[in-house]
Amino acid sequence: MFETIRLFPVVPLPPPKPQVYYMVYFAYPYTGDSKKYMEEITALVREIWKKRNDIIPMVPHCVFDTIFGFPLVEGHTHPEVAETELALIARCDYLCFVNDKISTGVLWEMSFAKWLGKPVVEINYFLEAEE
Repeated sequence: MFETIRLFPVVPLPPPKPQVYYMVYFAYPYTGDSKKYMEEITALVREIWKKRNDIIPMVPHCVFDTIFGFPLVEGHTHPEVAETELALIARCDYLCFVNDKISTGVLWEMSFAKWLGKPVVEINYFLEAEE
């Protein structure tokens, strides 16, 4: 019947370039005014997300308070939270901190990340950098 005539050779398209995502642990103070601190770090992460959609933000305040309801008593930390935070830091590509918001807990998280060989960067690293 009819024969297919190809005017141009069929060239396969190259595979799409995979998107690279970086999981970032955002260390921020908690004890004192946890609600205020959660609002501050959430606002900063949203600002970063507008500029850098190549990151997967890990904000322990949101994870533990919102999802798991820890800590149950203000200022009280559970061993499960600390253990889970360490596991989360271990799985992240970066630990990010805010220079003028370094509490004892943030310092502890930064030290652990550094001990694991993770890059520990100030928040401006993501706020000022392009993708």
